[in-house]
Amino acid sequence: MAGLLIAFSASATSFTITTITRVPGYFAGTGGEFTVVPGDATGQSFLNNGYVPATEVSVGGVLGWQSFCMEQHEGLHGGPYTGILNDRAINGGVGPAGDPLSIGVAWLYAKFATGTLPLYDYTVGVGRPNSARALQQAIWFLEDEIVSVSDPTFLNMAIAKFGTLAAAHADNNGTYPVDVINVYGPNRLLQQDQLVLTKPPGSPDGGAALMLLGMGLTSLALFSRITRK
Repeated sequence: MAGLLIAFSASATSFTITTITRVPGYFAGTGGEFTVVPGDATGQSFLNNGYVPATEVSVGGVLGWQSFCMEQHEGLHGGPYTGILNDRAINGGVGPAGDPLSIGVAWLYAKFATGTLPLYDYTVGVGRPNSARALQQAIWFLEDEIVSVSDPTFLNMAIAKFGTLAAAHADNNGTYPVDVINVYGPNRLLQQDQLVLTKPPGSPDGGAALMLLGMGLTSLALFSRITRK
């Protein structure tokens, strides 16, 4: 138990989570899709980061986003939860040092969240749970949680995207706008980590470059006025 009690980082983005649940028609087996219902404005802001209606689900009248878990061997044991953004899962099968998010998983989830993952059946019913199972297995495989998959549809898609399994397994390092939510329950007990789309697709720096460009242009204009005087 002591090994699971990890101190919160003061510099990390944290938010409250009302529930993490699974809604019938969206999942199969022991994995995702999970519905993450945020409990504050910080968490709600993620819903504006490119999610489409097909990947947003209302639970008790409150909108949440659809996610997948990073760790096969951790569970959810009840909230309230605190979510902390990270570039890796914590504990799971690798201990406190964490398991960095792979680029293959980040790409697959970004495509899923924006409703553009080829061959994913977004229609609620029989087909969607089958797609969810295949995607969850691909995520677990690329994160070294399992050694085989029963449906390689999305795993093969990631391998084709990056050329080799090793390339799909490489660290994301911020290439795609996806982060891991380290999920903490009561008493800061780590629970099953989830995925989240953290920036609008196509804006990997979250607009920081545009802001810096604007500041630079403003500075140049000010310098120009000063030198003309």
